[in-house]
Amino acid sequence: MTLTPRRQLLLGTAAFFVLRLALTIPRTGPVVVADEVGYLANARVLAGGVDGQLSSAPFYHGGYSLLLAPLLAVFHDPETSYRLVLVLNAALAASLAPLVYLLLTRCFAVRAQAAVWPALAAAAYPSVTIYTQVALSENLLLPLLVLWLLCAGSLLQAATPRRRFALAAATALCASWLWAAHGC
Repeated sequence: MTLTPRRQLLLGTAAFFVLRLALTIPRTGPVVVADEVGYLANARVLAGGVDGQLSSAPFYHGGYSLLLAPLLAVFHDPETSYRLVLVLNAALAASLAPLVYLLLTRCFAVRAQAAVWPALAAAAYPSVTIYTQVALSENLLLPLLVLWLLCAGSLLQAATPRRRFALAAATALCASWLWAAHGC
């Protein structure tokens, strides 16, 4: 039985998510203490919690923390919150496969069957898996960058003014969130 490209992509994405989720089982709290605590403290403040004492710490952009804030607002137990952040990281990392697939098929006119394996290979990049194990903004940067490229590529191909406007707005939103997530 031959799997369709979409089914291959779905199975690969699910496998990446499950594998990365399994790797998080031993984690109960931050291991890259200063940076993770910075992003988590930002998220806690955005969720309406108390400020953390980070006066001697570097500045952490709030874009990734904004994504974490709803989790910390609903779940007040630190271990549960941290584990849910790692689940979110696994989902963000797994989203790379379908996003790269869409980028290849929609913006570069790659055939569906030919786009599946490069998309899965991009999502399998080792540092992607490593970052899912910690609460760092890189977890948001990678899928957001691919989404920005997808929006920009689609904007270049848009046929109607209304579609161009919507895609320009989506491209600008992605660019703004990229800056908010990490700056530079």
